[in-house]
Amino acid sequence: MKAEPISTGILKLLPISIFFLLGTLVIALLFWLVWLRTKSAPTVSPNDSESDGFARNLMEALAREAAKKLNLAETELSRALWNCRHGKPAGDVLTAPLRVECTLTKSAANRIDACVQMLCQQDGRPVITSLKRVFSWDELPREIRSEFIKTGQPELNYRLCELAQNDQTKSNA
Repeated sequence: MKAEPISTGILKLLPISIFFLLGTLVIALLFWLVWLRTKSAPTVSPNDSESDGFARNLMEALAREAAKKLNLAETELSRALWNCRHGKPAGDVLTAPLRVECTLTKSAANRIDACVQMLCQQDGRPVITSLKRVFSWDELPREIRSEFIKTGQPELNYRLCELAQNDQTKSNA
C-alpha cells in the first residue's frame, strides 16, 4: 500500500479549502456588518427626505398656481419658496413669499384633503394664494400618518416656510 498518493491528494486540496474557508468568512463578515447597520439605523425624523419630498411637491404645485395668478416665473417662485423653507434669502423674486401653511384634514378613512396657502406681498398689498389637493392615507409621509394617529385629531396644521423677520424688513424698505 502506498500512503503517498493520499497525503499528496490532501495537500493539493488543503490550499483550495483554506481559500474557500477565508472567502466564506469574509462574505459572512460582510453580511454581519450590513445586518448591524440596518439594525441600528436611526428612525426617520420629520426633517428626512420623505417629509421634505412631500413638502417640496406641495410647494412646487403652489408655485405653479401662484405663478399663473401673480404673473411670475414659476421656477423663480419655486426656488424662493424652497429657500424660504430653509431660512435662506428668497432671491430676486418680485413677490416675496411671507408664509406658507398647509392644513391636512382627514375627511374619510383613506382620504386626506390638503389646503396649502401662501401669503405674499405684491405691489405693497398682501395676496393669498390657495391650492387644494386630495391624498390617500398611503401617500402621506410616515411622520404625518403617525401624528394623525398620536393626536387623534381630524386636522393637522403645518407651517412649511416663513420669511425671517430681518428679511421682511429688507423687502418692505
